[in-house]
Amino acid sequence: MLRSLVGSEMCIRDSINAEYGVRNDQAMSGVQIDAATLHAAHAQIGEHCKAANKAFMECKASNAHPAACLKQGDDVTKCAIALLSKLSVCQDKLEAFSTCLDKNNRNLNKCRAAQTAFDECAKRVLN
Repeated sequence: MLRSLVGSEMCIRDSINAEYGVRNDQAMSGVQIDAATLHAAHAQIGEHCKAANKAFMECKASNAHPAACLKQGDDVTKCAIALLSKLSVCQDKLEAFSTCLDKNNRNLNKCRAAQTAFDECAKRVLN
C-alpha cells in the first residue's frame, strides 16, 4: 500500500534537509503514503514503531532545532514503511479502509466494517 506516505511530511523534511545541508536517505526518496492510509494503519504503526516514535519524541522534547532529530524522524518513517510493506498482503483491506476514511472526512464510525476487516488481517500477519 505504498501508494502515496507522508507527502507533506517528506516535503517539510526535504526543505529542512536542504536548509541545514543534510543529505536525504535514498531508501526513502520517492516513497509516498497518503494521510488516510497513515490514519487507517495508525494503531499498527503506533504499536510496531513504538520505540522509534519514543526516541523521536524524546529527541524533540530535548532539542527544538529542526535538524536535531532528523535521524530519529527517518527511523520512524523507515519503520512505518517497513510495516506497511509487511502488511502488503492486507493491501485490499487497508485500501478499502483508507478510502472509506478519505470519503468520510476521517470519521471512524462510518468505517467500522472496513476497519475490522483490516485489523483482523493485520493481526494475522503481525502475530
